Amino acid sequence: MSEATAEAKAFVSAHLEQAHGLGERLADLTEEPEAFVDALRAGLQALVDPAHLEMATRACPETPARFAIRGPLHAALMRPLDRALAESSSISALRLAQRLTDTEHRDLRLYAHPCLRRSLKPDPELSWQLMRRLARCAEDWIAVDGLADVWARGVLAEPFRWAELELLPYSDHTYERRLVPATLASIPHRLPRARRDELRGAPGERAAHMIAMLMGDAEEMVQKALSWAIRE
Repeated sequence: MSEATAEAKAFVSAHLEQAHGLGERLADLTEEPEAFVDALRAGLQALVDPAHLEMATRACPETPARFAIRGPLHAALMRPLDRALAESSSISALRLAQRLTDTEHRDLRLYAHPCLRRSLKPDPELSWQLMRRLARCAEDWIAVDGLADVWARGVLAEPFRWAELELLPYSDHTYERRLVPATLASIPHRLPRARRDELRGAPGERAAHMIAMLMGDAEEMVQKALSWAIRE
């Protein structure tokens, strides 16, 4: 085991209980968006591993991340929060998503994604309004690729939402354009393997058309996502 791996494991072990405790506090605050944001900001700050933040910045130099936390700590945080969101009303999840979308920093906005997964099916119109705003304010590929999961779910739930994607190749915002292939790459993984034949025919043709539209895009971030989409 390398020294870096040993240090990462030690950091996670030392902070795992703290991350779970933060998740439980947040689970109790899903009906109180302002208090939720304050608790989230303070809690994430306490869980930041400087070595992990440095690694994230090297992998994604454009990111303004300040509160990047290690995967096992994020998972421990999300377990109680996901349960609370599943048990809460979709309106509560939507209000929380709106407050998180309005926050000043991308690390906090990322936590709108699980809220939108809860609200998307019962409240699609309001959820899509927030999903469009998150796409417009995305600042790096990590945030976009996380949002792509929510967009993929939305497209599969309501096929007319393909039109939402078909507008984005014309965007002047690099990360909105990246969202197109990132969503296309995510869509197959939101369907059971036995249902993937549903993507043949018209959906596959629409996907191929969008990929073709972006083939000449000069931005490296878009080209990398296109490779991902083509593989999937």
